[in-house]
Amino acid sequence: MTKPNIRRRRGFRALSAEIAILTKRAYGKRGLASGAVIRDWPSIVGPHLAGRCQPDRIVFPRGRRDAGILYLRTMSGAESLELQHLSPLIIDRINGHFGYRAVASMKFEPGFRPRIRDARPREVRRLAAKEEAKLRKQLSTIEDESLRRSLDRLGRAVISKSPPRD
Repeated sequence: MTKPNIRRRRGFRALSAEIAILTKRAYGKRGLASGAVIRDWPSIVGPHLAGRCQPDRIVFPRGRRDAGILYLRTMSGAESLELQHLSPLIIDRINGHFGYRAVASMKFEPGFRPRIRDARPREVRRLAAKEEAKLRKQLSTIEDESLRRSLDRLGRAVISKSPPRD
């Protein structure tokens, strides 16, 4: 008689590590894969648009995982019409977020949508002195002022997401 394969884990695991496993099937049925579109919606389209629409599902052509149709839920038909004018911008932001042409077009569905509780972007934590010095050193060789400012903002956003290192 063989023993069943029991996978043992040591200690507790963070719930966030298990969420992807628990939600994969539900998101997969709606073409949302890992749910990244829903989870990252406020950062993809910005807080103003995130408060007015919500992704419902993505329908891909048979056998493909690109050039899909994104269905958005809105509060009213008038809002749908207004968002339709912004659809090229929204599609560019989504595709830029994922790094490939995931969405080719959008369709709008007026109807109830739950409110997104926190549509504001996260606050950027203040960098430690060592982090600040390291970032300045890395950016010191860049001559273009505009590019240096942009990379500085990006660097601060990336560094601030991780906990400060001693």
